[in-house]
Amino acid sequence: MNSHREKKCEFSEEIIDRKFDAVLSDVYVDSSSHLHRIVEYNEGEGIVRSDLFLIERSGIFFELNVGDRIVKKQGTLNMTVVSSGEQKQYRLDYGCNDLVKTAEMR
Repeated sequence: MNSHREKKCEFSEEIIDRKFDAVLSDVYVDSSSHLHRIVEYNEGEGIVRSDLFLIERSGIFFELNVGDRIVKKQGTLNMTVVSSGEQKQYRLDYGCNDLVKTAEMR
């Protein structure tokens, strides 16, 4: 496996281990930082600036809006987005899906 692919797989595994349930306070492309796709949400003690969509490939980022609620359980790449009362299901894709199933089954 090449190092670029290894990094994608490591990031996929990191995301699988995360869980969150947050309402987005900002959604933007950071032009000052290599056009990184950023979401921000309040997490009790302050605003979190998340790298969740940094290398994500499904296109979900471009569906998100301020005020949307994103929910992801630990152990999966499936995500629910609640927007204007409607729920949509997405699967995050970091370019390592062939190895993701093994990580999700742990």
